[in-house]
Amino acid sequence: MKRTLVCLSAVCFIVISFAMNNIPKNALAAEKEILMRMGQMNPHHDDYVMSIGIQFLGNRIEELTDKVKVEIHEGTLGPERQITEGVQLGTVQAGIVTPATLGMFIKEMGLLNLPLVFKSWEHAFSVLDGPFGDTLKEKALQKGFRIIGWWGMGAKCAFTNVPIKNMADFSGVKIRCMESPEPLALYKAYGAVPVPMAFPEVYAALQQGVVDGVDCEYAGCWMAKIQEVTKYVTELNHIFIFIVPTVSEKWFKNQPDDVKMAILQAGMESEKVCREFMTDSNMRARKRWEKYGTEIYEPEDIEKFRDIGKKIWPNFYERAGKENIDWVINVGKRYK
Repeated sequence: MKRTLVCLSAVCFIVISFAMNNIPKNALAAEKEILMRMGQMNPHHDDYVMSIGIQFLGNRIEELTDKVKVEIHEGTLGPERQITEGVQLGTVQAGIVTPATLGMFIKEMGLLNLPLVFKSWEHAFSVLDGPFGDTLKEKALQKGFRIIGWWGMGAKCAFTNVPIKNMADFSGVKIRCMESPEPLALYKAYGAVPVPMAFPEVYAALQQGVVDGVDCEYAGCWMAKIQEVTKYVTELNHIFIFIVPTVSEKWFKNQPDDVKMAILQAGMESEKVCREFMTDSNMRARKRWEKYGTEIYEPEDIEKFRDIGKKIWPNFYERAGKENIDWVINVGKRYK
């Protein structure tokens, strides 16, 4: 009887071992993988901070934990608002988005879209790495967004099909702006006709004459091939474009602690990588525009643009908070 039991046990062990050895390894891995879909609105480009950042985050999260499979989507999840809404709902686990879109959900984020509040990127990041940045993170969390870093893309210029050398040249010019009230108010104050539009639609709109220009920065416009459908750049440098890597709080709160820590660490590390990359990327992009033959101007009356930019601040005191704007300006006194 004992010999029979021993034999049966041995047979069972062999059968189970055979079965386990013949299960595909990817099937075993799939059982323990947590899928994290991460997206940004534009197609991949090797010299574009959104692409560099999203790839870094995906790779670094997978290095820090073997529980997560990051699925990266560049230009395949729809426009930025759609990605942002997906993050809030948890159908998209992470999105690389801008304050212009987040500002639709978090009004205080509008301060980052105001013209001329930051003297330099050093000034800007000192604000975001400090108490005000923490306040924005708390406000975002209340709306379902967990911000895991602050990146930069560049300062906005006007890329147009008509030469803009002074304020008067903007009269009646149709300029695509982000879907945010701050840049729309700014271009209206310049005398232009601001047109809110998702960035992936801009190339065709310029090609077809729906708009005469776009408010953007060098690297992003080059990536989108805007040089093919515009002739001039006016260096206004009036609004800084920030990039905000954001995770769905609805999804994040249900993850194991070690996965949470891996995501937060990757976000923190991404700041250094993306901030350094932005500076070099925009320098390279500007040189490409020059080589392409685009005419680049600094406005003859640049101080007039700056004065008008500052005059729209009171329109957004309620939205951005007058005390917040005053605090940011005061911090800027430390910087040139």
